[in-house]
Amino acid sequence: VSGQSQKVQAAYNYWKFGHLDKALTNIEEAVQNPSTANSAKTYFYRAKIYMSIYGSSKAEFKSYKDTALLIAYESLKKAKEIPDKFIDPEEIKADMKTLSELFLNYGISKFNEKNYEKALMAFKLSIELKEEINEKDGTPYFFAGHSLYAAEKFAEAIPYLEKAKSLNYQDTLLMND
Repeated sequence: VSGQSQKVQAAYNYWKFGHLDKALTNIEEAVQNPSTANSAKTYFYRAKIYMSIYGSSKAEFKSYKDTALLIAYESLKKAKEIPDKFIDPEEIKADMKTLSELFLNYGISKFNEKNYEKALMAFKLSIELKEEINEKDGTPYFFAGHSLYAAEKFAEAIPYLEKAKSLNYQDTLLMND
C-alpha cells in the first residue's frame, strides 16, 4: 500500500513543480492500483494534474486537449464522493470553480470553431459545476442557449436564454423581451 501511496504523493510533487509528464505517469499508475484507486486524494490530485495538462502549451499534451477537462471533472466528482478528512472541502469547491471557468472557455473556443455540440457539452458542464458550488452566473446559460440557437435548435435554446436573463446576464441579444 505504501508503495502506491508514494505514487500519489510523487504525482502531487511532480505536478507542484511543473513536471506534468511524470505527474501523469504516477497518478495513472495510482488510479489503476486497487490500494489507491479508492482514495479521494488520488482523484483530487488527478483532477489538478489534468487541469494543468489542459492549460499546458507543451506539444506532448496536445492530444489531451479534448479529454483533459472531462477527466478532471470525473476525477473531482469522485474525490468529492469519497470521504477524506485530509482534503479541505473548500479546496474542492475552489477547484470546481476553476474547472467551471475552464469548461466555459473551452466551450467558447469550440463555439468559435462552429463545433456547437462540443461547445454545448462544455457549457452544460460549466453550469453543473457552478450550480453545485451555488454560484449564480448567467454566462454559461447564455452561451449554451447561443450554441443551440446557432445549431438551429431554437426551442431548446429558449430555456437557457431565459435562465441567463433571470440571472441578470447582460447581453444586447437578451435585452429585448
